[in-house]
Parts: sequence; C-alpha cells; structure tokens
Amino acid sequence: MSMNEKIDRRTLLKSCAVGASAGLTAQSKPNTFRLVRDIPIEQGYDLVVAGGGPAGAAAAICAARQGAKVLLAEATGCMGGMGTSGLVTAFDPMSDGKRTLVKGFMNEVVTTLYKRGFLGKRVTPEFWEASYMTWTPFNVEGYKPVLDEFAVAAGVEVRSFTRVIDADIAPNKATLNGVVLSNIEGYRYVKAKTFYLVPLEREPEVILMRRVFAERIGSETQDENQVVDRIPNRHQEDRPSAAYDAPLLYWNLGAGMA
Repeated sequence: MSMNEKIDRRTLLKSCAVGASAGLTAQSKPNTFRLVRDIPIEQGYDLVVAGGGPAGAAAAICAARQGAKVLLAEATGCMGGMGTSGLVTAFDPMSDGKRTLVKGFMNEVVTTLYKRGFLGKRVTPEFWEASYMTWTPFNVEGYKPVLDEFAVAAGVEVRSFTRVIDADIAPNKATLNGVVLSNIEGYRYVKAKTFYLVPLEREPEVILMRRVFAERIGSETQDENQVVDRIPNRHQEDRPSAAYDAPLLYWNLGAGMA
C-alpha cells in the first residue's frame, strides 16, 4: 500500500489489534521476566555432585579416590548436611548387636572422629561395632574439618554456597548434557560425564535429572542390587552400606553419558 492510499477506520483498527497481539506473544507470560544470557562453560569433569550432605560427600570423595575428576556443589558453607548445618549430632545405629553393618566410608568417618576425640565422652568403638540400637553422638565442629580433609586429600573440587539451578536435558530425555550452577561469581554451565544428585533435593530440575537416572538404571538391569554388586571397591572386605555405596552407581553406569 502506497503512502497516498487511504486506510479506512476498520482496517486501521484491525491492523493495530494484530500488531498488539503479536507483541504480546513475543513477550514472557504475565507477571514473569524472561532471563536470557551467555554464561561461561566449564568441562572436563567425570562427575558433578549436587549437595554435600553425608551421601553427596561420600559420593564425591569415594569417586575421586578412584581417579575421577569431581566437582561438588554445596549450597551451604560446609559439608555434612543435617549433621552439620542442621545440628543433628548423632549417627544412627550401625550394628545389629553382634557385628558392624555399616563399614566403608562411613566407618572411616566415625573412626577418625573417635581418634580425634570428636565423639561423645562415653562413646567407645563398641557403640558402632557391637551395640544394638545405639546412636553415636559427635561434635559438629569436628565433623566439618574431617570431611574437608578427606575431600582435599582425594582431590575433590568443592564449591560452597553454590546451587544447581537448572539442567540441560537432551530432547530424548535420556541424557543429561550439563547443569547450571549459581553462586556469588554468577552462573556457570558445567559439563560432565555423569551427575549425582542427593536424594533429598527437592528442586524441580533435580527431580527431573533423578528421573533420567532412574530410566538409565532401568535400561541396564531390572535388579538394582545387581548393579551395586558390579561397582568396583578398593576394600571389598569392608563393603560400604547401601546408603554410601549407591552414589557410585550413577558414576559407573553413566560413564558413557555425555
């Protein structure tokens, strides 16, 4: 239409309405703000662990001891989860009254705390080696540095006050490409061969990533115990309990994920 051609009122109003509609479609949903930005990419990790509680710390440290390059993202300023930040200062019973049922990494932690005098005044090794239904109290400020020392010695890269805020899931929903971390330094997109997410995490993206893992495991075997039995362990005679052994499951099965 040329500049000289006239536009009737109805055509003009119709054009304005279409234009306004197109503008609204291009915008975010009402009461939302669309955030788009370019962020640094980090890669080269064998394993990224989200959460440094008892399970996450064990997963990261044990994997690093076996040669993996590990990044641990912890939302608070220390590892240990409820045992440190939550002041739940007693380990659950670890014996059936005759023998120790929990060994591996957990046994290493408790034994170290005992040797350094960070368990209760009346606590003896019998508490976790032979006593039935006996809780083992510990000192929070002693527990924190023990986990820190284990992580440093194993070569784990720990990022405190860092959270997983998003996940890059492949279109087929069978592969996790990477996660987005957030801390005081900003956002980072981190790639790794495998990701482990602590079971107690409640963020939607963590729930989705855990579902990816569940589908992956289901495709490997119908019996999860068979998978756990295939996990390499330095000390087979001191087999860790399922609570501390299971985290390595995702690392081994996910080695081919990229």
